[in-house]
Parts: sequence; structure tokens; C-alpha cells
Amino acid sequence: YNKTIIQKIKHQCFVLRTIKKYDIVTTVSKHMQSYLTQNLGREIIHIPNGIDKEVFFDDNIKREKIILYVGRLVEFKGVKILFDMAKKINGYKFIFIGDGPLKNNINLPNVEFLGKKDSNIVRSYYNKAEFSIFPSKYENFPLVGLEAMACGSIVITSSILGFKEYIINEFNGFLINMSSADELIKNFNLICSRNDLDIIKRNSTKTIEKYSLMNIVDKYYNTYKLKDI
Repeated sequence: YNKTIIQKIKHQCFVLRTIKKYDIVTTVSKHMQSYLTQNLGREIIHIPNGIDKEVFFDDNIKREKIILYVGRLVEFKGVKILFDMAKKINGYKFIFIGDGPLKNNINLPNVEFLGKKDSNIVRSYYNKAEFSIFPSKYENFPLVGLEAMACGSIVITSSILGFKEYIINEFNGFLINMSSADELIKNFNLICSRNDLDIIKRNSTKTIEKYSLMNIVDKYYNTYKLKDI
């Protein structure tokens, strides 16, 4: 973490010390489980995030030539790479859902900023979008990838730990190098030329079964029930 000295002192003297006193500590990602286990020297239980399948599902409508981004419009989310991509690629509309300081930072006819939207509106765009691209530099356990997968949009992400929790490259999505717009475009063109995207889409919708909200609720319930708290 890129913390200031004061934040690091607070983290060591208050946050970690306080967490050690808890009966149960859970975390949503395996990489955070490893970090906390090492720093706390105690059992950390991994329970991933879940999505509501009553909200996020494939409407089976016709896909449009849309590249979708959902999330905060901030530097570490990598959205500037998508801005640069939009300048160089033809034939796709780039839609950004979310707010942040980078909103409206680019003005092109193929780019649209929608701001924050409720879940049902977001689902409708996941269902329209042929691809959902998330170029984050860091994530813990991002829900946006699962939401897009549940709605049948092909997910392309940066190859980082958070997305690696549930995306298997070239099986249910794509983990690619996004160090520059040119690198992203090169990989994107290779993905578009594949003839197995329907198979990858089917694999992605199967993947989200284990992350249904009720499955995750059961994991939390059973964890606390076993601890007899």
C-alpha cells in the first residue's frame, strides 16, 4: 500500500492490533488472506464476494459494438489507458459508468460518460456490451468482473491478483498486458480474431455459479455458526 508515515503507524498500532482481538477475521480474496495471515499470525478465513443473480444475468439480447467500463474514474483504475485506446480504435463505442476526477477528461464522438447508475441500468449495459474492460493497477476482489461475466459480456482485465481470483486466462475471460494503449490494442485485436468467444462466454456464466449471493451468505452463516458466537 502507498501509505503515508502517519497512515503506516496507524495501521500497525491500531488496525492490526485491534483485528488481533476479533473472534473471527474474514477476507474476500486469497491474496489478502495471505497478507493478513503473515502480518497477524492468526487464522484468516477466506470468503469471496458474491453477486445477486436476480439482478445480474444474461438477457440474451443482441450485443452491440460497445466496450464498457464500470467503476471509479481514478488514476489507479487505469482508465487513461482506455481513453488512449478510444483515440486509436475504430468501430467501437466506449461507455464509462461511474464517477471520479477523470470523468469527462476526454471528448470524442465514440466516448460517453454516464455517471453513476443503479444496478438494473448497469446490467442493461453489461448485456449490450460485447466487451467489458477493466485495466486496474490493483484490486482486492472486484465485483465488476463477475457482474459482467454473469451478463454474458466478454471480460478483459489487467493481469493482477484481484482478477486472478476468478478469471482463468483464455477459459472464462482474458488477463492481458495493459502497460500501454498500444499493448492493449494489440491484445484486444487478437482476442477479437478468436473463434471460441462463445465458449469463453459460456464458461464465464458457469463460473459465477459459485459466487451467487446465497452461496456466500451460507459461507458466512456457517462460519459464525461453527464458532458458536
